[in-house]
Amino acid sequence: MSGSADLLAALTTSDVHAFAELVARPTAAERQALVDYLGDERYERMRGLALRRGTRDDPGGARGNVVVLHGLMGSELEVSGGGAASERV
Repeated sequence: MSGSADLLAALTTSDVHAFAELVARPTAAERQALVDYLGDERYERMRGLALRRGTRDDPGGARGNVVVLHGLMGSELEVSGGGAASERV
């Protein structure tokens, strides 16, 4: 991007994934424009969140396996259909 005005114009039209990518991996000029616009603290907070994306709510992010140890420490597993009654599994 050629300047701060171009960057800010692009930010207003970008989706959340494009914005997160830009904040996570900006060029030196883009970083300076973001810091000028957002301030140091807000930029660093947003950059930290952007770098952590993929751990939640990102369909393209890396996923791991989930292991459920049923019965550990006396737990019970129930299925609820949204009503008041639930069924023990």
